[in-house]
Parts: sequence; structure tokens; C-alpha cells
Amino acid sequence: MKDFRYSDLMTKDSRFLHVSRILRWIAFFVIALPVVSAVLSSGINGSNMFDESSGGGATLWLEAITFPLGVALFVAATVISLVQRRRK
Repeated sequence: MKDFRYSDLMTKDSRFLHVSRILRWIAFFVIALPVVSAVLSSGINGSNMFDESSGGGATLWLEAITFPLGVALFVAATVISLVQRRRK
């Protein structure tokens, strides 16, 4: 009896489309992480979200790094998806 593998269910093209979907979700979380962190940390401290000294405002500076990274991941996922759909 042959061992079952998840990769046997998917063709090469559908694997690339699956990877592009996963990359899009990762991009979304990378972009949203500093905002969620600032909201949660300010809610715990009871301070203003934009206050850098006692609130979560310092974590919003991470958005300067994570936003371009998230956009790059999203663009890469979109290019992978478009190339694979065009090949069909």
C-alpha cells in the first residue's frame, strides 16, 4: 500500500497558487502586527496608543519596517499567482 502524501493531491500549479495565498496572509499579518501590538499594549497600560513614552506608540515605529516588507510579500504573492494563472 502506498503512503499517503498531501503533495500527491496537488499539482505543481495548484501548489504555487496555494503558496501565493499563504504569502498574502503572511503579508497581512506582517503589516497589521505593529498596530495590533500598539492597541493591546495601550489597553493594558490604560494610556494613549500614540504616546511613545508610556503607551504603545513606540511599537508603531515598527510599521516603517513591516509595511514595506508586507507590501513586498504581497506583490511577490500576486506575481506568483498571475504567472501561474497565465501558464494555464
